[in-house]
Amino acid sequence: MNVEEYLEKFYKLDDLEKLIINLANETKTPILTLSKAKILGLLVKLKNPSNCFEIGLGIGFSTYQILKNINENARLISIDKNFHRIELFFENIYKKFDLKLKKKLSVYPLDAFYCMDIFLNLNQKFDFIFIDSQKRDYFYFYDYFVNLTEKDALIVIDNITYNMQTFKEVTKRSEKYMEGVNLVKKFINKISNSEHFLNFFIPAGDGMCCLVKL
Repeated sequence: MNVEEYLEKFYKLDDLEKLIINLANETKTPILTLSKAKILGLLVKLKNPSNCFEIGLGIGFSTYQILKNINENARLISIDKNFHRIELFFENIYKKFDLKLKKKLSVYPLDAFYCMDIFLNLNQKFDFIFIDSQKRDYFYFYDYFVNLTEKDALIVIDNITYNMQTFKEVTKRSEKYMEGVNLVKKFINKISNSEHFLNFFIPAGDGMCCLVKL
């Protein structure tokens, strides 16, 4: 047992959190660790954003953390191109949301790049973005982040170490896998030297990264 696993025993879970965790275990669907979920909720609470965007709905664990910590007038757009997970979310989780939560949320089964291109054409701006999607795409998301965020916007990115692979000597992996690892490394280097964002890393699980728009 590590420190994170030990401390997770002291978190209080509400009924929806328990439901999502149980569903994740039953369906073998990856979700945020409990520590990451609580960190995400705290960051949202502190930021108090109005216009939120999530890339990677999954079965709604991160979505729920965002929804319950934004104010009643704030809105969250969440996308995922995995139809099966969206279906799991609506059949098991969304129906348990009260009307206040449902009012804040819009879900679309869209590819991230396609969706962000639409936002650019509409001149849409966000003050909070959460990303938990294909890690190899993070590098290509960067320019979108610059153009889709307003000053002081907060971006939270999960799995920033690509399952700990960015700082290990990786061998006996496919060419495509190694390309993904190298793209995440390039992304870390890009944000660390960015003139558009202040960045800081959170060593929870396999790492989270936070960017604040300058």
